[in-house]
Amino acid sequence: MRSIEVVQQMIDWIEAHMEEGPTLQKVSGEVGYSPWYCSSMFHDITGVTMKSYITGRRLARITEEIRDTKE
Repeated sequence: MRSIEVVQQMIDWIEAHMEEGPTLQKVSGEVGYSPWYCSSMFHDITGVTMKSYITGRRLARITEEIRDTKE
């Protein structure tokens, strides 16, 4: 159960720092585990890599911004 909580903490941190360009190094520093362990745990729980998750969230935010403009 602790792994799920840690991954949720990673996701929350990524979402809060999306403008700053979250990286595996920054996320691992925030939760206190090695980058390898964070990456492995994230993939095991979510089924996607952290890089894919961040890329998808960036794309979703950009899509929303474009949708919400009048241009």
